[in-house]
Amino acid sequence: MMPEEPTSIGVLDGLAVVTPPVEIDILHAGGFRAALADAGSGHPVVVVDMSATVFCDSTGLRLLLQASDRAKARGGELRLVLSSPQMLRIFAVTGFDQLFPVFATLSGALAGPGPQAGAAAHERRAAARPAGDRSAAGS
Repeated sequence: MMPEEPTSIGVLDGLAVVTPPVEIDILHAGGFRAALADAGSGHPVVVVDMSATVFCDSTGLRLLLQASDRAKARGGELRLVLSSPQMLRIFAVTGFDQLFPVFATLSGALAGPGPQAGAAAHERRAAARPAGDRSAAGS
């Protein structure tokens, strides 16, 4: 069994930044869970820099969703940095790109709210639907 890869926590521009391991799966969930909880306990907005992450299974997705729920309950949010094609695909296929503010760069996530990558993609898909199918755009 491989040892768990570390998850780091830091503060940049006053925001907590969590950098998860290259692979987020059940083997690496313990450290990632703890880092998300620690970061969120002192900061309403948490940025998860997944720019070096290439895999995230359902365990990691669940941890992100739970951390997002905790942040929202405190009036904050969980922002994600996704840049690898593998991660963008995982989030698009699961629909999780619609649940979080997604940024292509750490600097973009630190700069603050703005258009979500996921929301913009959703709007493009809705606009591309035939006129008779627009009722499904909001679902």
